[in-house]
Amino acid sequence: MKKSFFLLLAALLVGSALSAQKTYPKDWDTYEDWDPQVIFKGQSPTIVDFVNNFLAEPEDELFGGLSEMWNKHRSGKPQEKGDTVIVDVRNGYVCFKNHTDNGYEKSYSKTEICYWNCSDGKHKLVAFSNDLFSDGKWIDGQYSGVSFYLYNNAKRRMTMVSNNGEELGIVVKTGREGEISGYDATNKTFFAELNGKRKNMTEEEYNKFVDERPVVTHSLPRTGKTFKAIINTPSTHKEVLFQWDGMYFHPAK
Repeated sequence: MKKSFFLLLAALLVGSALSAQKTYPKDWDTYEDWDPQVIFKGQSPTIVDFVNNFLAEPEDELFGGLSEMWNKHRSGKPQEKGDTVIVDVRNGYVCFKNHTDNGYEKSYSKTEICYWNCSDGKHKLVAFSNDLFSDGKWIDGQYSGVSFYLYNNAKRRMTMVSNNGEELGIVVKTGREGEISGYDATNKTFFAELNGKRKNMTEEEYNKFVDERPVVTHSLPRTGKTFKAIINTPSTHKEVLFQWDGMYFHPAK
């Protein structure tokens, strides 16, 4: 009985030590001139401060549109038709939704921003995602995808550490990795090469192949620690879940 107790105690101590050793690569705390210092009042930044930081100097169409929506929200002005801004300061979550219908095209854009306090007590992990739905399906838009930023509590600086989540443990396999496809002018045929196997196609077959190409969208948690990736095709939607352990993500069981 005594031996079992000491073995259990040793296992708990080892587990605690391994958890305490978990950290981020040192170069994640290296900052360039363009990495901003987050400005905030109080002891710690909120989701509002992180959004202010992202939208301080919009340089493209997406951030320009988000900035306009954010400024209207902050000043209490009504949003344009089809626009919605959700701000949950308590849970560290913001969502921008834009529905567009110009008579010949309908589209829906969703941008989410959230953050978690890291278990090392030194950082916050901030996530930014954008998904685009157009012509009845999810598409890989110019600004689509998810990126992660690490905020250093002591330095008050933030920098991007991953533009897809893989460095943090988010690995999503669609089955079309390494795909090569297009039109072979020499043989005058469309083709697709996948897993080392090449298949020639008619134009109709190729268009269907492209149309069925998986598109990965994302859902950031408003509450909790579960990150969701969705693999979308015209006929299927497969969810892949990842659990955050305070520092990194792991496939949810």
